[in-house]
Amino acid sequence: MTAYRLFLLPLLLVCGQIFSQPKSLQALKAIQPPHIDGKLDDIAWQQAPVATGFIQKFPQVGQPATEKTEVRILYDNSAIYIGAMLYDDPSNIRRQLTARDEEQQSDADYFSVFFDTYNDHQNGFQFLVTS
Repeated sequence: MTAYRLFLLPLLLVCGQIFSQPKSLQALKAIQPPHIDGKLDDIAWQQAPVATGFIQKFPQVGQPATEKTEVRILYDNSAIYIGAMLYDDPSNIRRQLTARDEEQQSDADYFSVFFDTYNDHQNGFQFLVTS
C-alpha cells in the first residue's frame, strides 16, 4: 500500500502540470498613453489587468519567484507599454557590471519580456532590463 501511495502522488503532480492551462494576460487598449515616469500610479496603469504568480528562470527553473512581482500591459495604435512593479528589497538586488548581452550571468537581477509573435512557443522577441 505504501509503494502505491509513493507512486500515485508523483503521478498526480505530473498530471496536474501537464493538463494545467498556460497563464496569459490580456493587454488593455489604452484610451490615452500612460505617463512614463517609472511609477504605475497613472490612471491608465490602474485600469490594466495585473499579472502575478511568476516563476524563476534562474537559479531554480520553474520554482515560484522569491519576490512579489506585478506586470501590466497596455497598447495603443503606436506602442506597447509594459509596466512592472518588482518588490525586491533594494539591499538584496544583485548588480554587477557585465558585458552586453550577458543574460546568463547569475551576478545580476533582470526582468525580461518575450513576445511569441509566431505563436509557436519557440521563436520570439525578448526585451530585457538588468539591475
